[in-house]
Amino acid sequence: MEASTEISMATSQKEIRGMCSRGPIIGTSPSTLRRTPRAINVAKKKRISRATGLPAYPLATLKLPILFPQPSALRGAPRTGRRLTPRWAVRKELVRAVWGLLRGLGALPGFWIEGQGIRQQVREDVLGPPATPENRPNSAPPIERPLTLFLASAEPSGETHACSLARALQDELRALGAPQPRLFGFGGPALTAAGVTVLGDPGARATMDAGDAARGIGFYSNLLECLAQCCDEEGLDAFVAIDSPALHVPMASLAKERGVPTIHFVAPQYWAWAPWRVTRYKKVFDLALTILPFEPRWYRRQKVNCVHVGHPILDTFKNLQEVAPEESRKALALLPGSRAGEIEDNLPWMLARIRECMPKLESREVLICQSSSRHRQRIETILAREGVQANLMVGDLHSCLDLARTAFAVSGTVLMEVMRHGIPTVVIYRVNHGWKRYLSWLLTSPWFGKPNLVAAGEVYPEFAFKGEGDPQAVVEQLISLDRDPDRRLAVSWGIKRAFSRLGGPGATGRAARAILHQITPEPGAATAPGPEGRPQQRK
Repeated sequence: MEASTEISMATSQKEIRGMCSRGPIIGTSPSTLRRTPRAINVAKKKRISRATGLPAYPLATLKLPILFPQPSALRGAPRTGRRLTPRWAVRKELVRAVWGLLRGLGALPGFWIEGQGIRQQVREDVLGPPATPENRPNSAPPIERPLTLFLASAEPSGETHACSLARALQDELRALGAPQPRLFGFGGPALTAAGVTVLGDPGARATMDAGDAARGIGFYSNLLECLAQCCDEEGLDAFVAIDSPALHVPMASLAKERGVPTIHFVAPQYWAWAPWRVTRYKKVFDLALTILPFEPRWYRRQKVNCVHVGHPILDTFKNLQEVAPEESRKALALLPGSRAGEIEDNLPWMLARIRECMPKLESREVLICQSSSRHRQRIETILAREGVQANLMVGDLHSCLDLARTAFAVSGTVLMEVMRHGIPTVVIYRVNHGWKRYLSWLLTSPWFGKPNLVAAGEVYPEFAFKGEGDPQAVVEQLISLDRDPDRRLAVSWGIKRAFSRLGGPGATGRAARAILHQITPEPGAATAPGPEGRPQQRK
């Protein structure tokens, strides 16, 4: 009897020690006990050498499950077979999004400790040799049925890439002798014209402000539910997101849980700020397609499956006419952004700077360039309020830039188009309000303007600031770039260096081949069918 009692007590002690080693127990009732994942004990781990290819700064990805345990699956949620119904699947993603914010708070202490080392690592990536775009081999898509793909874009620049990708996929499948794909997606009228059945337009509420995004939670929930229904009813072969990770990460999570392969074209700039977000990203996307020449190094060190395809904007440049000679350009191009919040925050401040420096410039008129007429009334109201003479040009951006001698722009994809025209530009990234005012220390990139990052050096002077910043310094740079021949020549050489590191055109075609290579077998390969008869994707 005593021996039996001793064995029982020893077993209980072992169980207790095992439970403690796996993490703390939350709750008091035996029926509700659950264990959280074990926290990483960074203090007892030897720092990993960079030569191993693993993250050199483990604290930056430190998770605190003790403070923020991962929510369990929603109990009692109605299911269709083994899946949650679309509405409950969306609720689950919303819970995950809130939990992700809390996990981000848990990563802040580690980032604060090792932030300088992380910034140095990103700088080394940017300054390193440029990656060469990869061409995936041909695949063998099914001949007996068309592939069914979902293309998701959330803003105008993403929609442009989505349209090009839709056409590239159609061309690639036609060349392989396969039926034309059935394409569903999120986007605007341009995506419809590219042959995609559009089920919603996230661009109608595109925003960079967390408060605006929270107020539109019902709108975005409807989009997620629409995607879930499409996954269930149409038998998608792949979900392809274009840019905009804030919206597309939960969409990819939802699609992946429904057995759909997930691919992201234009990998997010997690290397630029708050890099711990990549932990969630690599769980929900099967493949990331990178576009900047230093991104593959960073993503592969984070163990993300990626293919470098090059920058898709080069595909649009090859059809453009030669730019106008500099002598014929007499305007200052003003590019305040394409979202309503960006325009409200930046345009009044930029007009005030132009009012100060315009008499000293060789540029004789101000052109405000917009690719869409969506914000015409808003811009005209701001112009009337600020009292600055400027012409609003809506439509073809390149026609506007062809008239510009100098540019004043908000950081964004548009800088690549400005660079194509060889225009010296002053770049700003202004945070006027909201939570970003207090988190500038999360930035890890040596520059934020794409031309500077691609060239691995400062081509365009850039200013990142809160509130009013240093207006005088911005005015001085505008005057110098507009009038100083030596500065303008230096910018010209920097632009040539940037284009030499980008690689050649054809990024969208390479992206289409990489997508088909991911979801269909190579010619001659025997591959078992995946869920619901879909081709088995590559690991």
